[in-house]
Amino acid sequence: MKKKILVVEDNKATLAITTTLLNSEGYETRGVQSGLTALSVLKEMTPDLVLLDIMLPGMDGFKVCQHIKTAPSTRDIPVVMISAKDTKDDRDRGNRAGADCYITKPYSSDDALHVIRRLLSPTN
Repeated sequence: MKKKILVVEDNKATLAITTTLLNSEGYETRGVQSGLTALSVLKEMTPDLVLLDIMLPGMDGFKVCQHIKTAPSTRDIPVVMISAKDTKDDRDRGNRAGADCYITKPYSSDDALHVIRRLLSPTN
């Protein structure tokens, strides 16, 4: 059975590239462009992992991550935060929100896939 990944990214081009890459690697993806939409989607599907941009319209990725990690139905879903923000404060804020990993843009596809595979492995 294919692993499901919810990709939350407000930039249409980045969202298309990311979902295409993940689909080509055998993952089933659903892409959304806002944090509020992501939270709505989580009520109807349970992904195996969430790729979450930080700078989103309406509700930023930190708040979305907090919602995911505090809700009993979603708290065990790994969340990978992705952002151009690369300060220690940003990383600390991601950790406090409950992110399982923090990747900074620009990133290589190989690095992102390595993180995703690690978080989705049965031994994790």
